[in-house]
Amino acid sequence: MLNNKIVRVRMVKNYSTAHNHIAIGQILEATATVYIRMNCRIFHFANRSGRLVGESEIAVRIIPWLRIEVIAELPESTDWKKTAAFDRKGNFILLDENQTLIARASQGKQHEQIR
Repeated sequence: MLNNKIVRVRMVKNYSTAHNHIAIGQILEATATVYIRMNCRIFHFANRSGRLVGESEIAVRIIPWLRIEVIAELPESTDWKKTAAFDRKGNFILLDENQTLIARASQGKQHEQIR
């Protein structure tokens, strides 16, 4: 069902101050209950600021289902190997033809107070 799909995967955090981890890439194999195997890169974000902390090299990774919070299927045209950057709104995106969203600027940020 998910095999060969291009996806964005957000990992479960062990504790509230842990970094957010988002993998983006292609699913090579998905078992029903144990894991997904992906060719992907992983982005690491500071917990509350949404600031990018690091980016991993492209590699095949096995991610247990128990560590996955959510999977978003992306369009087939997503070029997940493209450079990623912050856009003018502060969203973190791929610089592909779709400007694929990796993480919204509002993640971990408080809303402005109404005066």
